[in-house]
Amino acid sequence: MGQYRLYLHFWQWLGIMVIIDKSIAIWVMEHIGSYNKGMTAIGDFNSKGELIAGIAYENYNKNCIWGHQRIDSPPSKEFWMANADYIFNQCGCKKFSATVEADNTKAIDLNLHIGFEIEATLHDSGKNGDLLIMTLWRDKCRFLKWIKK
Repeated sequence: MGQYRLYLHFWQWLGIMVIIDKSIAIWVMEHIGSYNKGMTAIGDFNSKGELIAGIAYENYNKNCIWGHQRIDSPPSKEFWMANADYIFNQCGCKKFSATVEADNTKAIDLNLHIGFEIEATLHDSGKNGDLLIMTLWRDKCRFLKWIKK
C-alpha cells in the first residue's frame, strides 16, 4: 500500500500507531471530491483493520490547514487526539478549516459538537446550494486538553 507509519511525539508511550498514507486521502476524497496530489491524511481503523475514519489535509500555510473528513463509523478518541496534535502542535496552525455542504446536517452537527464554528457562508457554491466554511480554532479544540505532554 506504500504507507508510512508515523508515531507522533506523544503516541509512543501510548503504543498507538497513526497511519499517514496517500491511500487514506484517496479513500476520504472518494465521497467528497477528487484527490489532490500532495494531500496528507490520518486514518483510524477498526479491530478488523478496516478504515473507518479519515481526515485528508491540504492548503497548509502555517496559520491554517484545510481538511476533509470522512467518518463511516465512530472513530477512537486517539484518532481525534492524533489529528488535533497534527494540526495544532506539529503544523503549528491557529485554525483548521473545512467546507461543508449546507444541507449536510450530519457533518455540521458533528463539527459543531467538536468545537467548530461557522465562519462564513458561500452562497450557491456547493453541489446542492450553499457551502459553509467551518473553522476549529486552537483555543476551542477540546482534544488538545486530552493530550498530556
